[in-house]
Amino acid sequence: MDKKEYVLVHPLTGEIRSIKNGFSWTCLLWSWFFGIPLFIRKLYIWGVVMIVLQFSSFPDESGVIGLVMLVLSVVLGFKGNEWAVKRYLAKGWTLATNIHIESNSY
Repeated sequence: MDKKEYVLVHPLTGEIRSIKNGFSWTCLLWSWFFGIPLFIRKLYIWGVVMIVLQFSSFPDESGVIGLVMLVLSVVLGFKGNEWAVKRYLAKGWTLATNIHIESNSY
């Protein structure tokens, strides 16, 4: 993955998604909050994992689950965008060529 941004097009609907390549500050800073950025990226399993960890952390006095969530957030920051692009491609989306998008990037 060597581009700065990936533009994906759904072949049937023509819907366009733009995903940055590289580190995701959104996943790092907000994935712990009910997994919202993960669900937006259609990384449903990771979103559910973060929700389960979040609710499991309330009775955890040792802080182990909080540490696991922190480490997982860092991993998702580095890999979240890459995993999202791979997920879209696996679901039949295609990489667009000659399309310039200035907004709708996440």
